[in-house]
Order: sequence, then C-alpha cells, then structure tokens
Amino acid sequence: MRDPDKVFERVKERAEQYELERLRRNNRILNVVLVFMMVVIVGISIAVYLQRPGRKETPADNTETTVTPTREVTVTPTEPAQPTVTASPTPTLRPINESDSRIVWAVLITSWIPEEARVQIQEMLDKKGLNCRIEFVEVNDPGKDYWDWLNKMKKKGTEPDIISAGAWEHGMIDAAAFEEAEMLPLNDYLETEEGKALWDSFAEVEWDKTELHGKYYTVPYRYFGSFEWYMYVNDRYLEEFSASFDGTYESLRALCSADPDSPRVIATRGFTKSLLMAFMGYQNLYNASYNLKTQRVEVLTDQNETKELLQTIFLDYQNGLWNMMGYEESMELSEDTLVYITGEEAELPEGYTKVIWVPDPCNTNIGSAYGVSASSNQKELALKVLAACYSDPEIASLLCWKEKVDAERWTAKTAYMNSLTTRYTTGFFPDISTDQYDVLRKYGDELSDLCSKMSWEINGTFRVNTSYPEYLENYFSSPKDYGDIFDVLNEQLETWFSNRE
Repeated sequence: MRDPDKVFERVKERAEQYELERLRRNNRILNVVLVFMMVVIVGISIAVYLQRPGRKETPADNTETTVTPTREVTVTPTEPAQPTVTASPTPTLRPINESDSRIVWAVLITSWIPEEARVQIQEMLDKKGLNCRIEFVEVNDPGKDYWDWLNKMKKKGTEPDIISAGAWEHGMIDAAAFEEAEMLPLNDYLETEEGKALWDSFAEVEWDKTELHGKYYTVPYRYFGSFEWYMYVNDRYLEEFSASFDGTYESLRALCSADPDSPRVIATRGFTKSLLMAFMGYQNLYNASYNLKTQRVEVLTDQNETKELLQTIFLDYQNGLWNMMGYEESMELSEDTLVYITGEEAELPEGYTKVIWVPDPCNTNIGSAYGVSASSNQKELALKVLAACYSDPEIASLLCWKEKVDAERWTAKTAYMNSLTTRYTTGFFPDISTDQYDVLRKYGDELSDLCSKMSWEINGTFRVNTSYPEYLENYFSSPKDYGDIFDVLNEQLETWFSNRE
C-alpha cells in the first residue's frame, strides 16, 4: 500500500541516484572526448614526423597520406543548475510548420513520463490536428529546489505551461501551498463541453480526492496499485472463511486453529502500521490514526489494546502462525496458507480468491499530478493538451503507470472507481502548520517502528526479533507525548462533518 507521506524521501533518493548516473554518463562522454583528442594529437604528431626535413623515404612513404582536419573540441565547464534540468529531444513525426505552437511540459521526477509516452503524446496530438509541438523539460529535484527553478524560469519569461504539483518535505501541506500559488484552477474548464471529456475520464470520487478548498488544480493521479487491503483466501477454506471472518484478528486467528490436526498460517510481506490499524478498525489520515466507528483520530501508541494486540501477533509469529515473507523472496505459498494479506493486487497461483478486506478510504490525495501553470501564456492550449492526453486510455495509462500501455486495465480501473462512493473523510484537508505536520509524521514513524521491530529483515528475509517483548514493555511504560495536534484535528473534523450535513 502506497504511503504518500514517504514519497518525498523516496523521490530524493531517486533524484540523487539519477544525478549520480548523469555524472557517470557525463564522465564517460568526457573520457571518450579526451581519448578522441589524444588520437587526433597522435595522428598529427605522426604526420609531422613523417614530413620533417631530412627524413629518408621508405617504400611505405610512397603511399599518399592525407590528414583530415578535425573540428576543435572544447569542453566548457557549466555552472551546476538547481535543480538539474534536461531538455528531452522532441520526436519529429511530421515537418514542423511555422504555424505550430509550442507547449513546454515540465517533467518532474516524481511524475515521470517515459520516452514511449512522450512519443505517443506527440503522435496523438498530430492526429487530432492540434498543430502543437511538446517540449519536455526534465526537472530532477523535488521540493523547494523545484519551486526555486520555476520562479527562476518565470523571471526569464521561459516558464513551462504544464507542471506537476510535486512531492514535498511536508507532504500534502506543502503541495497545497504550491497548487494554490502556482497552478490554474480547472473548475471553469471542466464545465465546458471540451472539458467534460476530461472530467468523464475519471470517476467523481477521484476528482473529490483531488479537490482543494473547492478547486481542482490537477487531474487526479491514479496509482497502479490502490489504498485497499486484500485477503487472498485459499479456496480450500473459502466457505469457512466467508462464514466466520468478521474483519478482526481474533476471528482470523480462530480460523487458523479451527482444525488442530491441520493448522493454517497467515502470509504477508512484513507487518506494517497500516496492517495494525486495519485489524483495530482504524485508517491512516495524514499520519494520524482515524477510528472508523467514532470518526475521530486517536493516539494508538498509549493504548493497552495496541500493546496487547502486538504481543499476541508476535507470539503467534514466533509460534509459526505467520509467514512473514521478505521482499526478496519469491511468491511461494505453502499448502497450509489460509490467507495472503497485501495492500497491492497480487498475482497468485490458482486456488485463491481475492477478497477486499478494507475498502479504499478515498482520502484527499494532493501532489504529483499534472495541471496548467497559472503563469502560462498559453493556458487554453495547455488545457487542450492535458485533456487530450488524459482522455486517451493508452496515454493516460502511460502517464500514471509508467511501465507500458495498458488501456484495457485503465478502462477497467475507471469502471471500478466509478463504483466507489465518497467515504468518511473524502475531501477533508486539515488546516495545520508544517510544525504540526512534523509532529504527525513523528507519530506515524513511531507507530511504524512498533510494528516493524517485530522482526529483522536480513538480506531480504524476515527473522523473528526475540527482544521484541522487552521493547514493547519499555515503550508502553513511557509513551510519547504529541501535544494537542490530535485535539486540533478532531475539532476540524467535527466542523467539517457538520458542514457536510
């Protein structure tokens, strides 16, 4: 299950790896240039040597030798840019006419567009007769560096037309500030006949998740996976599972021991805070734990219920009830597997049935997606380009899923999202400071540690942490204090719910 609050850290890692690879590539190019220059110098030296006065001719010298002048190669040091920006070659699919317009599309590393998608975008626009050239400009650093780069481009009068809402140190709090400052609201365009095609390309609930203070600044970002929890149930136990499982760990545990002569196991890839919250009837809300029954956020790290459940799961894990599969291990389930629990749709062997255990909460999801720059000089054309791309299932699947064209899966996903309705906190966006966000992130990290320290991951394989019970005792004997942030969120939730009625 994707955690939006971890996006910035992953993106910074990816950007650093990308920059390292770029430097290595440049070094390789520079080495080739230097070798080439050395070859030229040696060639000229040999020619001079052969032509120097007083040198005796040999039979080989009767052959005419011509030294072709080479173009001078100059290596000019460039000032490092922040962030790194690379102009991607635009595919030329038909002769460029003077009447063609140009749209600059800033491709942020968090919202990467593969080369295949760039080519197909241009092909599609040509077929639609938009007479528009797309210049993709790669921006490889997220967060503040990205915003600094955009401001620099605006001062030069070379700002891009289509931009990403980005990934940020303070998650959606920073993303919201960026959207409201730099991006064009799409509301008016979506009400036009032309804009309706873009609106209809996504489910209403997806637009609801994208809404910020009543406005849509980007198209929805549709992840390849989901925010659901699935249980893939062994068909041998499906009927029994359907009759007995009520969503709690207690009922799942009882199913595992229902037949003393043939115990069953639970398989998953590591134990996470999202899995803990699912068993307890909570969901993640801006790193806080949201109680689905009380419709309030609550601190789980100071509750005996949390401690007792973690103790029970650990003992069951130690006694072989859990199969914690490492991410490097292959997907091989033993015959005694009752269920495989995952936050992603998985491809399992025959004999398993997928059951949606926890539905998508459809929480607000801001950032990463594309929209139109409020400072663009070609807003109308940029909107047409954006609508044309996301209204085409092939292009849209590449834009969101990166790996390959999958129009069939995109269409099926659209149908599924249309079957969902607004849930619990869809559209809720907290009014909190970055400092308050950091407190929530600290809480989320603490809760993650409580779960992850149940085991050690060694070379991609999970092993039981025998010191875990002692760790739990020490932690719950002096739980952390998170100030009043949970009270602040609950006050805002109460107001928000009352305004919806």
